[in-house]
Amino acid sequence: MGREDVTASVAARVQSVLSAAEREASELQREVEKTAERRATEILLAAEQEGQRMITEADEAARTHLEETRGRLDAYAADRIQRIHAATERLLAAAEGLADRFEEALEARRSLAELMTALGAAAEEAAEEVRGPLPPVPPPPRAPLPPGAS
Repeated sequence: MGREDVTASVAARVQSVLSAAEREASELQREVEKTAERRATEILLAAEQEGQRMITEADEAARTHLEETRGRLDAYAADRIQRIHAATERLLAAAEGLADRFEEALEARRSLAELMTALGAAAEEAAEEVRGPLPPVPPPPRAPLPPGAS
């Protein structure tokens, strides 16, 4: 075996090892890529799930806030309606009282008018009596005569 045979044999062996190493490197690269792709997919799915969880949580928080706010607004509106109703009732009662007092005032006015008419008639009668002939006046009484004078 000559030097050329050894060199060719070593070269073939080196080539064989190099090819095996390239195949293994290529296989390792495919495995790393698959693992990286699988891990990236897992991370993406986890991120999507976390995003969906956050959206659901935000929706629930918004819905809860909306319900609480609606409840407070409904309570406020109910209170305002009750207070307006009470004020309206007080106004109606006052208006009815005014109507009653107005009726009483009208009745008093009618009574005063009747009294004025009666007083006017009485004054007219009194004036007629004064304008007419005077009744005869009796003579004044005489002083008593002293005894013995006649």
